Amino acid sequence: MDVQNVTDEWGCIGLAGPLSRQILSALVDDDLAAFAHLQCRRMTVAGVATRAIRTSHTGELGWEIYAPLDKLVPIIGYRD
Repeated sequence: MDVQNVTDEWGCIGLAGPLSRQILSALVDDDLAAFAHLQCRRMTVAGVATRAIRTSHTGELGWEIYAPLDKLVPIIGYRD
C-alpha cells in the first residue's frame, strides 16, 4: 500500500440537513437511500469524480464529499 499526503490537493464539502439527500440526488446517479451511514463510496457528483462518506457532525442526515481542490467549485456551482 502506498500512502501519500494530499492535504494541499484535496478538499471537502459538507452537506447536511433534512433536505441534503434531495439536494445531492439532483447531482448524482447513485441511489442515496441505499448509502448506509459511515459508508464510503467513489461517486460522480455534478460530473466530478469524488469520494463521499455518509456522515454528519450535525446530528442530521449528511455527506462529506472529497474532491481535488480545483474541482470543488464546479460541484457547488459558485458564480462570481
